[in-house]
Amino acid sequence: MIKDRQFTVRTDITNFCNLSCDMCHFGAYSPPDKTRITLEQFKTRFSELGQKTKTILLSCACEPLCTTLEEFNSIVNYASKELDIKDIRLITNAVNLNKKFCSQIIESGISQVHISIDSNIKETYEKIRKVAKFERVASNITRLRDLKDKYKTTFPIIQFNVVLMKSNIKQMENFIDFAQQMGCEQISFFHLIPKKKEHYDEILFHYKKQTNVILDIIRKKCKMHKISILDIPENFCLPPLKTEAEANNKTRPRLCRYVNSNDVFITDTADFRPCGFWYNEPPFGNLDKEKFQDIWEKKDYILFRDEMKKGIISKYCCEICPSMGTGDVNDPKTFQVH
Repeated sequence: MIKDRQFTVRTDITNFCNLSCDMCHFGAYSPPDKTRITLEQFKTRFSELGQKTKTILLSCACEPLCTTLEEFNSIVNYASKELDIKDIRLITNAVNLNKKFCSQIIESGISQVHISIDSNIKETYEKIRKVAKFERVASNITRLRDLKDKYKTTFPIIQFNVVLMKSNIKQMENFIDFAQQMGCEQISFFHLIPKKKEHYDEILFHYKKQTNVILDIIRKKCKMHKISILDIPENFCLPPLKTEAEANNKTRPRLCRYVNSNDVFITDTADFRPCGFWYNEPPFGNLDKEKFQDIWEKKDYILFRDEMKKGIISKYCCEICPSMGTGDVNDPKTFQVH
């Protein structure tokens, strides 16, 4: 039985991004028709789901601040006041986090702002987050931090989301100091998931010993600065696993935090997915065409959730996922080109 307020829903309110990051699928694809989700579309998709939603994150894959301020305000106000969702979060690259958006975020009581930023070094940041300018992003984050201080408010909590790779791993010790200065209170770290062969030299599977040292430094520095770590990869096993048979002999259940926490992902086209890393797998349904409960109770979706809760990995994209814990960082397949 579906209970009220049990789901964390991640949903896109645009269908595009303003950056062209190499590690993201938007680095190779840009929709021919850039669209923004209207309030009416949002209402349709949440007509049933709204009362079941505990937390909503604005962004599943696209950049939410590419919408207009008016549309952003209307969606946030509807989610907060009409749907009575208390925990509304924003995931953004912060390029468009201007004064008006910052003010609206503070006024509307958005609980968290998650910022995708991978380095405090201009050259590295702009190499990874193509098109973005480091000075602009740092200034925008500073503005949000200062507005929080001005109004003496705890919210929004500022979180950094960091993709770890060869280009930035050595910079992480100083990056944690930068994060603390920017008012960051919590961080999630993820491995680079290669999208093309050119990324292969960037994955940290090739640099296990060095990576382990820096992962330990990250943990210590975050503890020193009282920054909570929400996600961080496991250390690599040294020496590495020698054979595929050994790599496949997993002794602990590999549980996905998304699936086991009742997370739901809704794309800009209303496709219903269990995870943001759901690559090369069809959606389980579409909220513009089907009711939420009908999708949730589909036999194949029930089977998938039951398997995942038992640590049974039947989907290839889950088997090789290094981010949510279902993929094994010591398994070479985890770092194959997706």
